[in-house]
Amino acid sequence: MTPRIMIIDDDPLTLKRLRRLLEQKGYKVSSYTSPLGALKQMENSHYHLVITDVKMPGMNGMDLLINIKSHLSTTEVILMTGYASIDKAIEATREGAFYYLEKPFTPEQFLDTVEKALHRLQIHIEIDKSNMAKTKESDVPVIIGKSPKIREIETLTHQIAPTDCNVLITGDSGSGKELVARSIHAL
Repeated sequence: MTPRIMIIDDDPLTLKRLRRLLEQKGYKVSSYTSPLGALKQMENSHYHLVITDVKMPGMNGMDLLINIKSHLSTTEVILMTGYASIDKAIEATREGAFYYLEKPFTPEQFLDTVEKALHRLQIHIEIDKSNMAKTKESDVPVIIGKSPKIREIETLTHQIAPTDCNVLITGDSGSGKELVARSIHAL
């Protein structure tokens, strides 16, 4: 997967410089001078990482961060600013920013921050996949018991599950008919 990155800064020179740095590393990059134009583009395309300036006309970076996180919770966001303060950095991280990068910064600092953000995103993706796999495994109801009759029911359930046929399950109330039916459907 080639990460898709969006950069938003009202300074075209900064935008061009950062875009070039990221493209040299092989990333797919989109850049915007307008936060509103960037938001419109995000409705049509998914981005793994958004890097945005804080002070911009039309919408500031904090409002943009809140908007992104409310709609695209898996997208990582890095805020850049020439007017850093500890309070703003704390607020940004509380709102879901990965990092609050103070300008001026070196290309190495910038790329290191980008790589860390993408690494964190990759970890979240792997955790989500693992959780989904565990959920699928736990979706199969467990029939508990060791008696020969219970083992026979389990064997029949596994034999019937892959076939395309109607099954009538009979038994007294509370005997586990619904559990057997769910087992057949889950397998």
